[in-house]
Amino acid sequence: MHIGVLGPVIMRTAAGVVRPASQTVRALLGQLVLAAPEAVSADHLTITVWGGRGPRHLKSTLYLTVHKLRKWLTESAATAEVHSTDSGYRLDLGSGTSDIQRFRDLMRKAETVRSEEAFDLLHEALSLWRGEPLADVCADRVDGALVRRLRGERGSALRRLAQAALSVERYGEAMEAARFLCQEDPLDEDAHALLMEALVNSDRRSTALLEFDAVRRRLAADLGISPGTRLLSVHAWALSSGKGASEGPLAWARAVPRQLPPRSTVLVGRATEFERLRSHFNRWADSGRHPAVAVICGPAGAGKTELGVQWAQTNVDRFPDGQLYIDLKGFSNGAPLTADQALCTLLAALGVPRGGIPEGVDAKAGLYRTLLADRRALVVLDDAANADQVRPLLPGLGSSFTLITSRRRLDRLKALEEVYSMSLGRLPEEDALNLLSLLVENACETSHGHDLRTIADACGHNPLALRTAAAKLSRGVRLMDDATRRASPDHMHDLNSLFFTADENTRLGEAIGRSYFSLPEEARLFFDLLARSAYHDINASAAADLAGLGADHAHRLLETLADLHLVESPGGGRYHLDDLTRSFSRHLSRSLTGDAVSAVGWASGAHSAPLG
Repeated sequence: MHIGVLGPVIMRTAAGVVRPASQTVRALLGQLVLAAPEAVSADHLTITVWGGRGPRHLKSTLYLTVHKLRKWLTESAATAEVHSTDSGYRLDLGSGTSDIQRFRDLMRKAETVRSEEAFDLLHEALSLWRGEPLADVCADRVDGALVRRLRGERGSALRRLAQAALSVERYGEAMEAARFLCQEDPLDEDAHALLMEALVNSDRRSTALLEFDAVRRRLAADLGISPGTRLLSVHAWALSSGKGASEGPLAWARAVPRQLPPRSTVLVGRATEFERLRSHFNRWADSGRHPAVAVICGPAGAGKTELGVQWAQTNVDRFPDGQLYIDLKGFSNGAPLTADQALCTLLAALGVPRGGIPEGVDAKAGLYRTLLADRRALVVLDDAANADQVRPLLPGLGSSFTLITSRRRLDRLKALEEVYSMSLGRLPEEDALNLLSLLVENACETSHGHDLRTIADACGHNPLALRTAAAKLSRGVRLMDDATRRASPDHMHDLNSLFFTADENTRLGEAIGRSYFSLPEEARLFFDLLARSAYHDINASAAADLAGLGADHAHRLLETLADLHLVESPGGGRYHLDDLTRSFSRHLSRSLTGDAVSAVGWASGAHSAPLG
């Protein structure tokens, strides 16, 4: 048994095709099929089927109509049954199906496959439509909002079919689907862009240019606006294209980037964070109601990129339309990438030729979002500098997922967009020991008798610091004299300072230094002051007294440091400085000369004037 409502209301059974003779029964059946398997309240049915008018005793009339529908289903040997609920009625299709149910199943399946198979699935889904929903029921007996939603679903299917048809070079089908969309909404710029692409690829460039001119005039007359980014881009491509369109939008749609860097050889710990990221992504993928943007933030050397890339590599099969990766160089040597530079790189990765990239950040961002709108792709934005840099790089609505790593907390991005955020801190003690042991290929002590636990603690359980220490140990470097270690109460700082010496293992110092030197001068001096104080944990009031500032001023400076994870902010208004960053500041003061030494000395209390 199969019930059809995407057109006139019909039912196919082994005996053939039948339909209720009564329009009221057809209207009732149609409403129940559209809502199945959910129940529809009696009040809603009476308002919809009778339009708020009709017999005075609508409740008894509804009972009678339900009885007629049940009798018709039984006489037609249907497997469907109408069940009463506490508030209304529900249709159980039993072993049967409905065209709306089949349509939605095919649409969902098309989201998970490549263009070739998606085209076939979408074509099959749209073939189920025989006309307007409930076409043989008077408009005033149909739920108008529900019908509008169904038309929207059909429009989405047609748009996806046109894009898939272009991808597999089925230009006739693409043209047919796009023309239908244009007739439905003559001001739909995306539909006209799809139609123009199909026309040019069918060697009908002049017709495509006439199409653009017509829609341009219509937009100006009806809305007083000019064509948008996508339509302008397709027009420019059409003007420059001769026969064949290998350099045009078709090529853009076919490009499937695979840009993820290789996995790190060692990723120890972070199992909890990995699971949190996995769980959030699964919730988003299953429901679409959770943020499609995830941020991994944390201090220099915490392993943000390693975690992000490991997770991305593990989930490549969930993104069949490509994986984009870009290093935004937020805290690298040299200037960070601008949003404009990043968009040029991303558009090139999506197959857009240099001549097809529009001018201006907004136009580039619009084209970028357009190309990703119908894709299920992953975008990894590594080492972001700030919210302003990454906002234009977010794909927008669609099925793509964005993963961002940054030393900053990106609070402004969270205020403007729906974002899932996690912060990486120091590794748990056992994970830090396991990583160090694995790196030096010894589970207990090195050949020099170093206690790995002491070294791990000196590294602040920071993965990059642990790798730096392991590299020194593996080369036979004696990190610390045993007698000094036993005698010096400040041996932790002595050991830490070795991470910032001028040899080939300066990555840690450079990494922390890039965070430090990105601070405003006042915040740098404030940090130096805290690093040289006796405090390991401090609140705004104590920091204000230390620096000779107002409490609000000190709190803003502490938040500036916490934003870059130069201090930890565990909550309760308290801030923590770990030994590693304190050691960096001490090493820095020894490496500075002249005016810089005077400034650091002033910040550490050598000058009698307050910091403010």
